[in-house]
Amino acid sequence: MFVDESLEDVEFLSNWKKEKNVTDSEAQTKELSVSEVAVQSVRRKDKQVQTEVEEQFGQIKLEDDNPELLEFVNRWEPFIRKQLGKNLRSHAFDGYGIQWDEEAEDLTLEHTLSHNEYSSDLQVTAVSWNSTGAVVGSALGRHDHEDWCTHKSVVCTWNLDRRTVQANKPDISIEMNGCIMSLSFHPTQPAILAAGTFNGEVIVWDTAKENDMVLATSGIGESSHREPVTDIQWVHNPSVKGFKYSILSVGGDGRVLHWRITSKNTLKILDGFGVFASKLPRSLRARGDQEVGLTSISYSNHEDTTFILGSNAGAIFKCSTTTSAVIRVNEPTSVELKDPVTLTFSPHKGPVHSVNLSPYHRHIFVSCGMDSSLRVYSLVQSDPIISIEPGEGYLHGSQWSPSRPLVLCTATANGTLLIYDLLQNSAVPVAKTQVSSSSLYCVKFNKNQPQLICTGNGAGQIHVYRLTDHLCNQDSRELKKLEEYADTALKN
Repeated sequence: MFVDESLEDVEFLSNWKKEKNVTDSEAQTKELSVSEVAVQSVRRKDKQVQTEVEEQFGQIKLEDDNPELLEFVNRWEPFIRKQLGKNLRSHAFDGYGIQWDEEAEDLTLEHTLSHNEYSSDLQVTAVSWNSTGAVVGSALGRHDHEDWCTHKSVVCTWNLDRRTVQANKPDISIEMNGCIMSLSFHPTQPAILAAGTFNGEVIVWDTAKENDMVLATSGIGESSHREPVTDIQWVHNPSVKGFKYSILSVGGDGRVLHWRITSKNTLKILDGFGVFASKLPRSLRARGDQEVGLTSISYSNHEDTTFILGSNAGAIFKCSTTTSAVIRVNEPTSVELKDPVTLTFSPHKGPVHSVNLSPYHRHIFVSCGMDSSLRVYSLVQSDPIISIEPGEGYLHGSQWSPSRPLVLCTATANGTLLIYDLLQNSAVPVAKTQVSSSSLYCVKFNKNQPQLICTGNGAGQIHVYRLTDHLCNQDSRELKKLEEYADTALKN
């Protein structure tokens, strides 16, 4: 009845499932940046305290009908009132201030700093205080270059607010190929530090980073300086996106370059200026197409378009950023160079080592140079208002006090730090100290802690001094006296 039978297989395609096509492809993501940061938790402790209930006392009005007391007050009150009025109008105590530290020295040595691995071979080429006034930075390099720089240099910083400052070991050391010739901390960001090299490069570091501190660099080439960057300064520039401060650098190639930091960690030139021999006084003039080597710059806090320049030729120039006159140069440049010079001052008899505009008057500035003279100028007059010759050799640095309008300092080739108070005597320093046996190459007041001043010498040492109160606290007559100095220029 029933028989086993093997039938053939029957296949049919699915009408609800379709075959998928598969293709292989490759993709690449950007390299992930990973960084580690150590953090420390905050320790907390609770403690209970109890205050005592303060007994409340009511006001008690005392009445005294003593006729003798009433008669005394009525008799002497008019005389006392009259005398108090005279005291208000009196000038007997003008300029007098209580000196709480009268027995203290005018200059007291606080720190002697150096880098034990470099100091014996290198000189201090620049110093700078950060925006808090707690950190001092220095550049160790050489001034005596004959040709291309092959030195190893180092940038060092010390935090002087720490309980223990290691005088021979900086908190941060940045080693460089080639000498650092100029240095400047950011005006508001305490960890940002800009520098200029002997090879013409401008570098910006973020010293808060543990690795790869370089924030931006100009590189070396047509878009940068072709000679040493001799001075560098931050300037306030609200129009620049991101960073509200930009950088002005000056070099031995006669150029002033205006930089901004880009988001790509590069420095981009905003503007460029050039100073040529045609702008020199006749007594110094050479071929008109030659660049004038620049040594120093000071940007005005009062007029955001004005700055002054010192030069190797001894000339000092008043300059403006609003110029539109383009200079023709033979060598290719990445930006048009403009002629910024609006006035040339009576020159020094040798290279100018420093210029510094007064923070208290828009027309007054100080300069010093290889001719051993310290000069005070007005921007409205070519001849100096005051000329001082300390007789201490070359003068390598000069600066106005950030807290005293008529106090200024200078550093000498004899290793002496001199402090002048123009309110008392313009010819004789009110404070003087022999810092070292080697030359002082730089000096800098601490803007946020004006009682501190630092110097850098040829032995690779940074000395930090504390000034006495009378050199820091402003005298009531100073601003008026400073205005009188400025007025003498207008009358001439």
